[in-house]
Amino acid sequence: MAIRKRLVVAALLALVISAVQGVMGAEIDMTSYVASVHDGDTFTLDTGEKVRLADLNAPELGDTGSYEARDYLDSLVYHRTVYLDVDDLYSTDSYGRLVCVVYVDYNSTHYTNVNKALIDGGYAAAKDYDNEFRYSSFVLYLPKDQPTQMLAGGIYFEVVAAIAALAVIVIIVLLKTSGRK
Repeated sequence: MAIRKRLVVAALLALVISAVQGVMGAEIDMTSYVASVHDGDTFTLDTGEKVRLADLNAPELGDTGSYEARDYLDSLVYHRTVYLDVDDLYSTDSYGRLVCVVYVDYNSTHYTNVNKALIDGGYAAAKDYDNEFRYSSFVLYLPKDQPTQMLAGGIYFEVVAAIAALAVIVIIVLLKTSGRK
């Protein structure tokens, strides 16, 4: 019986972890249009707001590889609609730029993660800055029908939060009763 309870606890923990990871996935907070590209990790929206790509560092203009990085970012976002997952911890950096994971349309079913494309292409280095994002969780292509694209206040978040809370309660009850005979 103890082995069965342990298996149930393990399965519930896996459910909680996968639910939380799903909620922690992409959040499309804002959609805009790119007016100009400054360098390999910064661009300006048609609203005048500047965007700094999260968790990467491209060479500064004039440094080796800087123009290639800028040109590659330009090819991905310039005069295109971008979908922004804005950092929930700080929103902006010390220069007032929005800190974001940026997505663009890849095809009718997927978005391309611009941050990951720059890193995977060798145009920028992954760097773990103090924000909500983790480079290790980036995927290059994000399905457009992924329910986690809803904002955190959406129904999907509420359902997953309820399931996770219920699973935690069941785990606690099972752990407390596992020592009893």
